[in-house]
Order: sequence, then C-alpha cells, then structure tokens
Amino acid sequence: MWRHLQREGTEVARCTVERLMRLEGLKGVVRGEKKRFDHPQRGRGETG
Repeated sequence: MWRHLQREGTEVARCTVERLMRLEGLKGVVRGEKKRFDHPQRGRGETG
C-alpha cells in the first residue's frame, strides 16, 4: 500500500500506513519462499 501511494505521488510515512492498515484489519502482500526440491521428482524421467 505504501509503495502504491508513493507511485501516485502521495508522500506519507510508512509507519502511518502500517498503523492505519492495522486499524482497518488490512494485511499487505506476503511473499513466501519458493519451494525447493532436494530430490528429483518421480515421473519426470529421472531414475532413482
């Protein structure tokens, strides 16, 4: 949300946006880690 406001030219402190979003019960985008596979997947041509 803060980044969106910055792109639109609205100058606002990040902590203010955080506080207002918390009061409204809003959550920002949560980016998780990409899934990693330590072993070959079966059925993809690998033997093992």
